[in-house]
Amino acid sequence: MVFSFDTDEIKYLWQKITRGHSDKEIWGLSYSIAEFIVPRLKVFKNRNKHSTPMGVSAEEWDNITDKMCFPFEILLDDNELKPDNYFRDDKAKAEYDNKVKEGLDLFVKYYYDLWD
Repeated sequence: MVFSFDTDEIKYLWQKITRGHSDKEIWGLSYSIAEFIVPRLKVFKNRNKHSTPMGVSAEEWDNITDKMCFPFEILLDDNELKPDNYFRDDKAKAEYDNKVKEGLDLFVKYYYDLWD
């Protein structure tokens, strides 16, 4: 069996070990952030049954956390989450883009409430 080593991958691993992140993660920072946020936000949603932001019911909070997750999920798998007519129908594109904006706006609004 022959093993081949990619020197760049070794460099990235060393950077990750020594400074906590690699240059590879910085090149696509929005993608790296989405990779970090999506699984944690999903676990948070499923485990956070103790508290919600002031004036927000548990059901509303579940809905809000789903909406917050959506914009980050599309960064990870953009093609599958776009509607089939995204590029052909201006109305579908606008609805989709509004859904992305809504999720990002909610993430900013409730950022300090992401604790259990």
